[in-house]
Amino acid sequence: MTAYSTDPDSPFVERPRPLHFEPNALDLAKVAAALDPILSKKEPAKAVRLAQNLIAAAQACIEEPYWRHRDEVDYWEQRGKKLRREGLFPAENCVSLSDAFKRWPGKYTTLGGFVNALRRRDLTLRGSKHEELTSKQAVDELGRLRKEEIKAGWRESKKRKKNGMQIKFSRISSGNRKTKSGTSKAKAVTLKTKRES
Repeated sequence: MTAYSTDPDSPFVERPRPLHFEPNALDLAKVAAALDPILSKKEPAKAVRLAQNLIAAAQACIEEPYWRHRDEVDYWEQRGKKLRREGLFPAENCVSLSDAFKRWPGKYTTLGGFVNALRRRDLTLRGSKHEELTSKQAVDELGRLRKEEIKAGWRESKKRKKNGMQIKFSRISSGNRKTKSGTSKAKAVTLKTKRES
């Protein structure tokens, strides 16, 4: 099983958060009376505080598996991000952003555009001398992400065009569109052909 597994038994499957119980005064009084009837008669405020503490502890006990699961999932996600960053920035391959632009400009024509694209995708790293660094792997990742964005944009525009064409065709095929003179388009065509003959 992986972190992206859809198997319901996978430890990475998102579990629903348990409902949080907010007791009202009647609930607290019932719990207090059930816990210690004598104390609830003699000192009702103390009995209600005990009931409130009991309900809070029970709620924490109910939510504990959820938070444990959430912590585990967060740990593995953070570990994956850390390993990915370590793979993108090997110590021996890190260079300054200007050197990276000179070596591997890709489709970028200006240093500013190249740097902004790297920063936007979090593909830079602060060096020991407080300068920003990147690597060949990070620049390659930038190119891959850029290609994916372009493909996604093409797909989206294709969907929009397809939906737009369907709307246009449905409007054209209705046949009851009115022309400027107020007659329908079909009648206008027949009138035009009669006038010509």
